[in-house]
Amino acid sequence: MKQKLKLILLVDDFEGANFLHEKVINEVGCAEKVNVETNGENALNFLRTEQKDSYPHPEIIFLDLNMPGMNGWEFLEEYKNLTREQRWGTLIVILTTSRNPDDEAKARTKHPKTVFMKKPLLRKSLEEILREYFSDNY
Repeated sequence: MKQKLKLILLVDDFEGANFLHEKVINEVGCAEKVNVETNGENALNFLRTEQKDSYPHPEIIFLDLNMPGMNGWEFLEEYKNLTREQRWGTLIVILTTSRNPDDEAKARTKHPKTVFMKKPLLRKSLEEILREYFSDNY
């Protein structure tokens, strides 16, 4: 049996996208927990919240770039300020409607383990991510 990821974090201001993406994740059955935040600031606050002597450590963060308040770019900039332990091993998947190669290069300067995917997150795309980056489990 596949070992589930402990936590996936969705960061998107659009409730419809969060609903669909959480549904896909649950259908694949790849995560014990999915947490949803509607902007970058809320996501950072979640990641900084100590729980039982540790911090939430999502294996995957699905991130939208265009959000009100703190957008995805600002999130990536602030994410660098988290401790190494808080960031270690996390894959950031930027879900976007655009495929600007400059955006991909810019994102990798902020977090080297970054992947770009077109919205919406589909089952096939999620399974590819799991096989490529979590091959020990999938």
